[in-house]
Amino acid sequence: MGYQALYREWRPKSFDDLVGQEHIVTTLKNAVNLDRIAHAYLFSGPRGTGKTSVAKVFAKSLNCEYGPTDKPCGECTRCNEHDKGQFMDLMEIDAASNRGIDEIRELRDNVAYPPSEGRYKVYIVDEVHMLTTEAFNALLKTLEEPPRNVIFVLATTEPHKLPMTVLSRCQRFDFNRISISDIENRLSEVVENKEMDATQESLFIIAKKSDGGMRDALSLLDQCLSFVKPGETLKQDHVLEVTGSVSEEIYKELMSAVQNADLNNILKITQKISDDGKDWGQFLNDLILYMRDLLLVTIDNATDHLLLGSRQTLESLANEFEKYEVLSMIDFLSEKQNELKWSQNHRLVVEMSLYRLVKREGIYQKLEDRISHLEKLLQEGKYTNIQKPKEIVRSKHQDNNSEKEIESYRDQNTYQDQNNDVSTKKNALSNEKEETEEGSQKDEKKLSFEQIEKHWDEILAKLKKKKITAHAFIVEGNPIKVEENILYLGFNKTHRLHKERVEQKERSVLQEVLAEFFGDIKVKCLIIEESEANVPSASKKKSNKQQNDLIGIAESEFGPEKVEVRKNI
Repeated sequence: MGYQALYREWRPKSFDDLVGQEHIVTTLKNAVNLDRIAHAYLFSGPRGTGKTSVAKVFAKSLNCEYGPTDKPCGECTRCNEHDKGQFMDLMEIDAASNRGIDEIRELRDNVAYPPSEGRYKVYIVDEVHMLTTEAFNALLKTLEEPPRNVIFVLATTEPHKLPMTVLSRCQRFDFNRISISDIENRLSEVVENKEMDATQESLFIIAKKSDGGMRDALSLLDQCLSFVKPGETLKQDHVLEVTGSVSEEIYKELMSAVQNADLNNILKITQKISDDGKDWGQFLNDLILYMRDLLLVTIDNATDHLLLGSRQTLESLANEFEKYEVLSMIDFLSEKQNELKWSQNHRLVVEMSLYRLVKREGIYQKLEDRISHLEKLLQEGKYTNIQKPKEIVRSKHQDNNSEKEIESYRDQNTYQDQNNDVSTKKNALSNEKEETEEGSQKDEKKLSFEQIEKHWDEILAKLKKKKITAHAFIVEGNPIKVEENILYLGFNKTHRLHKERVEQKERSVLQEVLAEFFGDIKVKCLIIEESEANVPSASKKKSNKQQNDLIGIAESEFGPEKVEVRKNI
């Protein structure tokens, strides 16, 4: 016999050879030992997880000459014929090719005949969801009450497409995806059996690429072993080249370029991906998964659930990104991934998406919309700590007297309000005059940094009342110096987003507030090292009331469990 593919050569021949699916294996072994054999089974689950293999092992256990047993001998005539696919009482039907009513009628007629060799006739119907409605209807009666020695095993990847009348007649077993560690262990066993060498990193990539399917993993390993020369060790680069994947170093370099706004380096990376013939859809999908791994490390250092990245690389990147930045990038690229399906130029979509990541254009739109919504609600007064007064219950005999008292009280208040209005208007006119005089004096004086430092908390409070969105970004900056009526705001590297947002949209609002205090003054923003930041002492004493107001609004909008208070250090 010629060469046999690895997934066929390593197909399980007993329950003990199966990898994963312990809940199914245990149930079937007990059913065989206790003689609790059902007439129909439904095996559902992802491709390559062992549905057909389990069905064949189950049939072999029932028909072994020394059985029924959960450990078929593998040496008797029936077991050997099972292994060779020559056992007459095991019928495997592909429902995708035999989906019509005529094929099911023929099956129904053959069911009436007793087994030729074994104890049971076992029908394995693969991809059963492909049968037509008429074929299902023709199968129902036979499936419900088959002959005593007939067992049906229906296998499908899409159980939701089966009629309820079929589902209700079967014992259903749901197959899970096989874990990466289990697949990796089986691949190591195969490589060792073949007397070949492979690095653990290469086997790990194959296991992840298989998406929980052992058959896919063995097929990919077979392909990779054919790629290397005899005596050569299978390495990570070989697997990446065979699968058309991008190495982790590329993703790390790309993320660093995004954080450092290095557009030139990003274009070099995309050119290399194009020259290597990589698929843009797979590249974008893997980039999202890599960001997902980065988010896990950023949030809780959850390195046990990584899909693409390595722990050491991701931990070094985590220091450069805030978690909300990574989360916003994932949302943004996921939307672009949908656009990629309908675009004729995939490279252009990917490059423009990366450009927007660099410029932070649109990736925080949802956050900005929510902040604007909160600001609107606050301005409308919908969020207050004042409770609605309780209704006062009065007795009937008090109603007349109460109404008279209220009328007299209203008359007194009306007179007082009129007097108060006159005095208030006078005070307002005098205040306006004083403010005008003070404003002209401020324009004449040269602005000093000490003045900014002294009034910075008042400026932030005024800014918060004027526009909460602007306050949220500007509060992360600190006044650095004042030169020629220009105020320089310093932002740390981790707050690059805030600096860019202030420059693009919020600078004019801050200048308007500053004008109320000091007259005409311009604002410029800088990125500085933390050690260079001259933080005003007044800024360090932030008002708890201001913080609690914003926290209360956020908790009312999103729920207390979703709000995290982060202190800048």
